Amino acid sequence: MYDPSRRRLIVAATAGDVEAMSVLLQESYEPAVLMTLWDNEGSTALMRAAAGGHMDSMRLLMDHELADPAVMMHTDHSGATALTVAAQFGHLETMRLLLDHPSADAAALIALTDNEGRTPLMRAAEGGHTDAVQLLLYHPSADAAAHMMMTNSGGATALTLAARNGHAAAMRVLLAHPSADAAALMTQTAAVAVTGATALMRAAWRGDVAAMRLLLAHPSADAAAMMALTDNDGWNALMRAAANGHVGGMRLLLDHSSADVAAMAHADSYGWNALMRAAVDGHEDAMRLLLYHANADAAAMMLHARSDGTTALMLAGAHGHLGSMRLLLDHPSADAAAMMRHANARGSTLALCARHSQVGAMRVLLAHPSADAGMMMQTTANGFTALMSAAEEGQVGAMRALLDHPSADAAAMIAVVTTAGRSALTLAAGFAAGRCSQSPRAPAHSCAPLLLLLRRVPVEPHPSGASDAQEAHMSLVMQALCHGPRSSALFGDHLDGARDESVRLMLERGARVSGRTNNPCLSRIILNSVARQQQQ
Repeated sequence: MYDPSRRRLIVAATAGDVEAMSVLLQESYEPAVLMTLWDNEGSTALMRAAAGGHMDSMRLLMDHELADPAVMMHTDHSGATALTVAAQFGHLETMRLLLDHPSADAAALIALTDNEGRTPLMRAAEGGHTDAVQLLLYHPSADAAAHMMMTNSGGATALTLAARNGHAAAMRVLLAHPSADAAALMTQTAAVAVTGATALMRAAWRGDVAAMRLLLAHPSADAAAMMALTDNDGWNALMRAAANGHVGGMRLLLDHSSADVAAMAHADSYGWNALMRAAVDGHEDAMRLLLYHANADAAAMMLHARSDGTTALMLAGAHGHLGSMRLLLDHPSADAAAMMRHANARGSTLALCARHSQVGAMRVLLAHPSADAGMMMQTTANGFTALMSAAEEGQVGAMRALLDHPSADAAAMIAVVTTAGRSALTLAAGFAAGRCSQSPRAPAHSCAPLLLLLRRVPVEPHPSGASDAQEAHMSLVMQALCHGPRSSALFGDHLDGARDESVRLMLERGARVSGRTNNPCLSRIILNSVARQQQQ
């Protein structure tokens, strides 16, 4: 039978309303059952009182003549007991009341883990509740040594959790316990089976210099081994600090008496080094520390490429970090020309910047003293230039930056055609068709890259008209527009000036329509353009 007092007792316990709880227990026809009932989250009245630190409410429930001692071992839907939630919020006296109650199985309560494998000690350490950590470690029923080495489902110990959240005081209590195997805790590998992150790595990720110093200066610490350890992705503590731009933590690691110079050159499982981790997010101070450190091999770090050929300069450029790019290019040890010429499968730094429309980054590269006009004509293994990379993505700003550069041979760049018949023009045509297939009513924007290029192609003045090469090139573009898989979207039932002009410019520059199109709109555009040419 449903007891309406059930919810009211839990609500009263949550608020610490002892008077209301007493009345509800007296009026209930089954007070013993009432105290064991739980809410939608699986929490009993005792757990709600413990979470709020309401001592009087807890005493009323625990000392009631019909109270069931088993209620202290009850777990909610997350696997937490009343002790677990009290430890999570650091309610010290509440924890004592639970552990020291005559009916309590204190050892079982302390050792119990929730659904994520967390013990009350882990919850207390994670929240930085130093007194609660101390109580759980020094309680007569606690197996402190075993509990400190236990790991949750994420592979973290209480020490790792404290380090991750920057609780140096809690870390100090854990490491100072007589039963602690401090060396094992700090270099623990079995405890970090999921991510592989040690306490030092967690602290470095946060930039918590105090916690890092505590770990490295501990009498039992093997500082060299701790700094050399890597997580499951191959990151060491230095890389974790560099990735978040924590210069203080980086300096502590680099200047430590046990520091290994190789840590700066270390690459993770994907080929990233610390400099690249800093460059991708534009952490200039972190990059400066690495590049100008007394033990740095700056040239090697800058030329290092990850497994796909990407360098620190490419990462900085593709993300638009201009200051980071200048730091790399202007370093005394930099071979700037080689760095700018280096290319991966998607192109050089210039091509990557063009693809991502990082116009500022492109200007930094093109204005550098070591730059030359050949950079703009540099091709990838499949024949792509920087202009083609920009055209493929419809990056008009990047295309203008290349075409309008004082050293650019715009006609030559536009005329480049790969062995597969692809060029900046055909790629721009493909972009237009693809964009129109997504938004048929916005062709003017879609055709902008194509029009930009077509207007730069000269109309051949000699009587015979366009050269064979230009005629073949323009015909390729026309073919892509007329017979490509998305051409019907570009040439819908409504006319548009941008599309009309695109076709007209191609016909004027020698394009020939091969094959037959069944699209009436496209047919009208072609016929109108041909008629205008004949009138002229």
